[in-house]
Amino acid sequence: MNGKVQILRFALAVTAAVIIGFVGLIGIQFATSIHIALNFPLILFLVAVVATALVVLYIISKFFSLLRLIAVNKTFTQASIAVFRHIRIASLIAAFTTLGCLPAMYMWADGDDAPGLMLVGLGVAFIPFAMYAAFAVVEQVLRTAVRTHQHA
Repeated sequence: MNGKVQILRFALAVTAAVIIGFVGLIGIQFATSIHIALNFPLILFLVAVVATALVVLYIISKFFSLLRLIAVNKTFTQASIAVFRHIRIASLIAAFTTLGCLPAMYMWADGDDAPGLMLVGLGVAFIPFAMYAAFAVVEQVLRTAVRTHQHA
């Protein structure tokens, strides 16, 4: 069990590094491009990307907390429910911050005459909403398991 937890911790660390790298690359692209004029959709895009990345890094930190509870055999406790509630709420916040990318996606789709780009943007923007729904279901299952575990 401890080996699996270590692998999950490593996967979370790699995910955090990829997110930080992605945000860094977007920042470098906007900072060094001479052809980009910063207008409201682009500024909103940058703010949305950074805000979403910060929320996702918070979610990753909460998953580390959850793995710590799992490592000490406190999976089915109120503490794990509290951590998972924070994850669920943060995923909803990430879902709304991701919507800030849509005006820039519309601008790029309109400028390149590529309506499919807007569909891609919508698809990416609604991934966190699907994650929120999944986290809500898992949290409810965890609550039921804790209640069952306490009554046993």
